Amino acid sequence: MELEINLNKPYDNNVCAICLTGRYSIVVILSVRYIINFELFLLTAF
Repeated sequence: MELEINLNKPYDNNVCAICLTGRYSIVVILSVRYIINFELFLLTAF
């Protein structure tokens, strides 16, 4: 039944994939910035 839904709505699946990858990339960018800021804080603190 899920396969029928996927075949009937390929456009919705593509949009969902783009949304998920976009959100994942944003989370990765924010986490990288947080790690860099934390390392700079440690360097300036010590």
